[in-house]
Amino acid sequence: MSLALKKPPEFIESDFFSGPHLILPKSKSSIHYPKIRIAVSLDAIFDLSKEVLVRKEHGEKAIRKYMWEHKNSPFSKGAAFAFLSKLMDFNKTGKKLVSLTVISDLSKETSRRAQFSLTAHNLTANAPKKIIKDLYGDEASNVFTCEEDLKLFDLILSTNMLDVKTALSCGLSAGHVNPAWIPKEGNSPFHPVFDFDRCIAFASGEKESEFHIDEPTFSKETVKGPDDIEGLSKVRAREKSLMNVPAKPASVAPFFLKLCALREIVNKDPKLGNMLLSVVTARSAESFERAKKNIFAWAGKLDHIESSGWNSKGDILERIGATSFFDDGKNNVKDAQEKSPKTFSVHTPWQPKQIQCLAAPYGITCPL
Repeated sequence: MSLALKKPPEFIESDFFSGPHLILPKSKSSIHYPKIRIAVSLDAIFDLSKEVLVRKEHGEKAIRKYMWEHKNSPFSKGAAFAFLSKLMDFNKTGKKLVSLTVISDLSKETSRRAQFSLTAHNLTANAPKKIIKDLYGDEASNVFTCEEDLKLFDLILSTNMLDVKTALSCGLSAGHVNPAWIPKEGNSPFHPVFDFDRCIAFASGEKESEFHIDEPTFSKETVKGPDDIEGLSKVRAREKSLMNVPAKPASVAPFFLKLCALREIVNKDPKLGNMLLSVVTARSAESFERAKKNIFAWAGKLDHIESSGWNSKGDILERIGATSFFDDGKNNVKDAQEKSPKTFSVHTPWQPKQIQCLAAPYGITCPL
């Protein structure tokens, strides 16, 4: 499947598929190829809470000794384990659809135990890359060593927010993982769910002067609450006038598009099982219709496109059986963790710089 975005018949061609709004990747090498390349920090895929405690209380020598003494004891499964395990299962027929790279400090002791743990849990990963100097969450002393290291991946998952923001600012898909919150295991089909605004899309106004005013910004400035009829009417009128103005790709759009390609491949091969893909957004009325049009243009028909309005997204995620959820709102991520305990919930913080970085590969003019 080509990841060049599809042309839905209801869109006006001159508005959506020509000029500065042509959302087609210029480079086929990294976007069209269906293989998904994922990098994950060791403390996101495995539970290193004991190791972190040893290091904090006794220092570097003690943790290296501890790692060596436990070299034949696999790490326990961490927050991102189930999500990555389900993705890696799509390689089981011999098709190399997903690659995994684990980021660690690469000390001999840590590296050996990490490899032992991956093997024990039936995961195959690339040779560990020394991308960060320190391993342990927000205390990491440095982030990715250079931008070129980042460009090797379609999704970067880390417990260090600085790592995540660095990746996002370079125009790459990345998410922050809370290592202390490990989802309950389940047997549902692989079903990633994404927020729309500032997650896979940035839906601003049409004019350059309106570029920074996307729907969430306008709504926040205009609507005082769910009973503010006048404010809601203004939002609906604005979104109706922008119905044929395309959204621009945001935080995890590159990863979302790769999953669109993977879903088509998986669902054509009975041996690979089944894969679902959905979007849950707080948009409603005309605002929701605009989102649906953009999603259809990018991905065709998804399994679910639902509006939560002013209500909980977590309830919807639980009902539709989401196995993972990506959202730029911390409150939505927390809500998902509380109400959909089997869902791996990832925070994708909004980084305005990323829109400019995404402009070139997608052929978009971004007046920043």
